[in-house]
This record gives sequence, C-alpha cells and structure tokens, in this order.
Amino acid sequence: MKKIIAIFFLSALLFSLNSNFVFASPQPLEAQYPQIKGDVFQVPKTSATPFPVYARYVILFLVAVSGFVALYVLVTAGIQFIISTGNASQISEARDRIKAALLGLLVVLSYFLIVYTINPKLTEFDSPFLAPALSKMSSGVYVCTGPAPIPAAFDIQLKSTLTQSDKTQNDTYMEEISSKCELVPGSGKLSVKMNGNVKYVFLAPASPIQQYGAIIYDGEQMTGNAAIFFETEKELKVTAWHVNYIKASSIRPFTINFQPIRDSYVELFQNVRENYSDKNAPSIKITGADLQQNVSQSFNLGRLAQTLTKTLPAPMVSSLNIEQGKGFIVVFFRDQGGVGKWREGTAIDVYTDSKNDLNGSKMGNWRTDLCYTVDVKNNPDGSTYNQQIPYPCAAEVVVISASIY
Repeated sequence: MKKIIAIFFLSALLFSLNSNFVFASPQPLEAQYPQIKGDVFQVPKTSATPFPVYARYVILFLVAVSGFVALYVLVTAGIQFIISTGNASQISEARDRIKAALLGLLVVLSYFLIVYTINPKLTEFDSPFLAPALSKMSSGVYVCTGPAPIPAAFDIQLKSTLTQSDKTQNDTYMEEISSKCELVPGSGKLSVKMNGNVKYVFLAPASPIQQYGAIIYDGEQMTGNAAIFFETEKELKVTAWHVNYIKASSIRPFTINFQPIRDSYVELFQNVRENYSDKNAPSIKITGADLQQNVSQSFNLGRLAQTLTKTLPAPMVSSLNIEQGKGFIVVFFRDQGGVGKWREGTAIDVYTDSKNDLNGSKMGNWRTDLCYTVDVKNNPDGSTYNQQIPYPCAAEVVVISASIY
C-alpha cells in the first residue's frame, strides 16, 4: 500500500510540472496585505509566479541534498569497511550500506532524467533575476509588456512639491507601471513574466549626463539576434523604444559615459594580435576624445576596408584592442542597415575587452564568399596559384563610450 501511495504522489508531481498545467496561472494571494496610505506601491491582487517555477527549485534542492547524503553514507560505510577487518558482520553491514547509497544515487539520477525529459528548463541551475517591486520611479532601464506611463510618472516625481492631484495621478501611473514593467537590475535572463513578452524599453536617466542603454537578445544566455537602444542626448527625460522585431529573453543594460578619458581608445586591426605592436599595421583608432562630442561612432566596414588598404576585397577586422581598461562597448553587426537595423534585431558580436583573434569568435562564423584574402602559393612546377583565406566578416561596427552592468 505504501508503494502505491508513493507511486501516485510521484506521478501527480511529474504531471504538475507541465507548464500548461492549471497551477501555472496566477493565483489569488492567501495573505491580505494592508495598503499604506500615501504609499505609491500598489498591493498586487495575484501571485504571478507559476507553479513549475517553485517545483524547479524544490527538485534541484532535493537532488542536491540526496547527493550529499549519498556521499556521506559512502564515506562512512567505506571507513567502516576498512576498519572492520576480521569482523564479518560489520563488513556485511558496510557492504549493504554502500549498495544502498549507490542505489539511492541511481534512483535520484533516474528521477532527474525523467524530469529533464518532461521539461529541460526544470533542471537548469541558473535562474532569471527576481524583479524588484516598483514603489517609485528610479533611473535605469525598464522593460514593459505594453505601453506604460513611465515618462509621465517620471516628470511628476521630478517636481519639488506634489499637489494632492499629483499624488493621486502618480498612484494611478505607478499601479499601471507595476503591472506592466520591471526595472532591470543587471545583465542576465529576463524574468518569467517578461521573457518573450517585452514590447517596450524605457530609458530613465539619473541626470542629463547619466544616461542608459540596453542590448536585448532573443536567446536566454545573451545569444542569438539582438537589438540595441541607447540615448545620446544630454536631457533629463525618459526615452521610449518600441520592440517590434525581436522576442526578448535576456538583456545587457549599460550606462553611457559622456566624459571618456581622452587618451583611451579602441583600435581595430586588419590582422591578428601580432599587429598590436606594429605601428604601421593597417588599423583605425577611435579615441575617447573622438567620443566626447558624440558618445558613439559607427562605421560601414566596406568603407573602413578602403580606409585600411585598397587591396581588401571586403571588410576585414581580425582583432581589436581596448586601452585604458573598460569603458567602451564595441559591437559588430553581420548585416548593414544603420541605426534602424540595430533597433530591429540582427546578428551582433559584443566586446568590452581586447580580443587577440576574432577568427574563433561568433563573428568568425559570419563568413561569406566575399570575406577572404588572397594568398599566392607556389606549385611544384614553379607556377603560382591564388588561395582564398576566409576571415571574420561583419558589415558594420559601432563603438560606444559606455559600461555594461
């Protein structure tokens, strides 16, 4: 009877892990929280965390505990086996404990495989950020599932004195913002609520010279196609961007630096690392001084190739050097299209540090029939032939004076 009950319980648990199960929908809160008078944060009416999210943490916790228990039993039973020489009963008991520990590990691993077969995401050990509650407008990057009155709320809260009408309107705005938006705390996966549902990105500055930007990806590990949004004007106002062409799953927010170190620079090289020390190697340099007037510079790599050398058949950047520590973001784009394409979503490769050789990078896989150099080789009979050597192929690059957080 006990085995039947255990099997029934396990089956019910496994069935409930399906993301479409009824418990995945928001449930009414069991605790009734009081509304504090004058508090701009509105108490939620439901819990938006689906049941499978809780189940995932329980599963990982149980697997970890089971592993530690099995390891403890194996160690103690092994010691018992070693020190029980000549005592048949103790040796037999130690052997039985070792068998039981190994069997337990096998059961845990089998259960883990079953759960993985049902839903692989339940076995992932990384988790998205927990979104902070929005009690008032803060500077930073906001992601929203629809249009939200973030600019209006931001303007109200900039006032030195709020009238009763302002407070009432602010409460209304914050209730809508809390239901649709989240303030991004840093780079990583988006929350369960936002994953795949972001329609707007809002950038709220801390001051006219403290602006924000964001790179959003359709892959959960900052992979896949991406779109870039950032503000270059020194104005104390919220900017809004409509996310049309990308299904956002992860994000890398960044802060704009309007006062980069003048002597710091990014240098793009035609060849790999050994050219860093070659002052005559084909390259192009963007300095902090260049970015003090405009925090970003973009280049069509076709034109850049002509700047480097007129013999290149196509754009060619094989390494880059970022001096004076972090403070630049270098983004390569596979496709042409300018600013409009950046915000629609395209294949990109992002760097914040020097890279010796881009051939092994993500950009290194963007090879086409046009992305090659010609090397003259000798045949055994003394004649020569041209060998095509492929290299990293990007259409555009943008250098931004900024830091990812």
